[in-house]
Amino acid sequence: MNNAKHTYKLEITKDGISAYLDDAKQFGPVPETNLIAGRIGMGMWGAKARFDDVKVYGPAGPGIAVEPSEKTAATWGGIKDGVLGVQAR
Repeated sequence: MNNAKHTYKLEITKDGISAYLDDAKQFGPVPETNLIAGRIGMGMWGAKARFDDVKVYGPAGPGIAVEPSEKTAATWGGIKDGVLGVQAR
């Protein structure tokens, strides 16, 4: 069993998709015109792997992932603190 750790990076720009392994470019950019929005996924075949510290950035780069206002945790926190004019029972 090989427990080597590696860093993988996919970079999607207007020119296409590029792939890096341990900061060394493996290929790209490969033109891709169908990537307007979507999801990511990671998987392996014929091997076992674990993935951690997965980060996905938008066009602006690293930053806050979501705007917390009006999300469940922020709303519940406001209710608990009585800030929203509603008291938790």
